Amino acid sequence: MRKILFTEGEVDSYFIQSLLKFFNLKLGINIEPKAGIEKLHKYFKSTDLIKELNDGNIQRFAIIADADSFEQNKRGFNNSRQTLIEHLNPILQELGIATFPSTIDSNNLGKGEIYKNQDITVGLWIMPNHQNDGYLETFISNTINLNQKLHHDLTQADLKDYATHCLNQLKVKEIQLFKEYYQDKANLYTWLAWQKKPTQYLNNIIEADLLDTNTESIQNFKQWLVDCFSDSQNI
Repeated sequence: MRKILFTEGEVDSYFIQSLLKFFNLKLGINIEPKAGIEKLHKYFKSTDLIKELNDGNIQRFAIIADADSFEQNKRGFNNSRQTLIEHLNPILQELGIATFPSTIDSNNLGKGEIYKNQDITVGLWIMPNHQNDGYLETFISNTINLNQKLHHDLTQADLKDYATHCLNQLKVKEIQLFKEYYQDKANLYTWLAWQKKPTQYLNNIIEADLLDTNTESIQNFKQWLVDCFSDSQNI
């Protein structure tokens, strides 16, 4: 039986694969990017997914999506969650699977959601931290290894602060082309472009030891993945 993790896109998929590899989590997950939230919504209604669920071919599945921001597309965490469960719950109800409640339990804030019945486990995580507005890039920005030494007593914190300063100058000089809600993305990719090996690939961040994998957000996300997909309670 299959275990599937649906993501919005390839970037999310590669980053999560790198994180699983770093933590040596061999959970047998098939990660399936869907090229955007709208295609993800449509897939929930596809005959292939419903057939596999009906036939019992899917044992566990979970969804990861960005919260985005209300200013961007009237989403944000609460609205994104509501839209996702409105697409999911009719399918789950039809199959007799536990549905997502309309209001999130406060105990699940920052920790993701998992609902189980006898046959299937369903999980939901909305980036950055299943609580606030933002993106995968926000999640990463909040978990950077800021104490990593550079040279002359400088750290990644200094580099990140200077990247933020430079981006702020775009606004001062009235040459900022991106919308304000993309600030997290612009900050992160600017900072990445200034590394020893400049990159725009988020999966390279883990290999370069640029993340503090002991942060609460990453540990909560790791635990959510284990609880969603592990067949053992001892991982």
